[in-house]
Amino acid sequence: MSEPAVLVLAQIFASGRILLIRRGIEPYRGKWAPPGGFVERDESPESAAIREVREEVQIDLEPGQLLPHSVILLPAMNQTYHIFTACLPEMLPGRPTPPESLDVGWFSKEDIARIDMWDPDAVLETVLLFDRLPLSVA
Repeated sequence: MSEPAVLVLAQIFASGRILLIRRGIEPYRGKWAPPGGFVERDESPESAAIREVREEVQIDLEPGQLLPHSVILLPAMNQTYHIFTACLPEMLPGRPTPPESLDVGWFSKEDIARIDMWDPDAVLETVLLFDRLPLSVA
């Protein structure tokens, strides 16, 4: 078997909400997910996360805003995800960039249960992150 593909996800929080995109490409087209994608050759996971956020929602992050959160393996897809979390002082307006992202939105913990999240969220359990946020951003 080949080595797993390396991907990143950016879980961005502000004012008690998380920034999500409605995916425009497969897999999981039409479902909501954190911004993210493949790490390119000679690129660090942190740099890839910053690039993917800029490409998918048109928001610029600084390296110091991203904190490493976890590494998740998805053996069924032969992928490894490096997940970063950022807590912003306010919700920034994001813009979708088709074909990668069809929509962008900020969602509360309660909203997560009502939207069509992408399948890997069963492993990521985004809703549980809300309980771990610092009070200053919750």
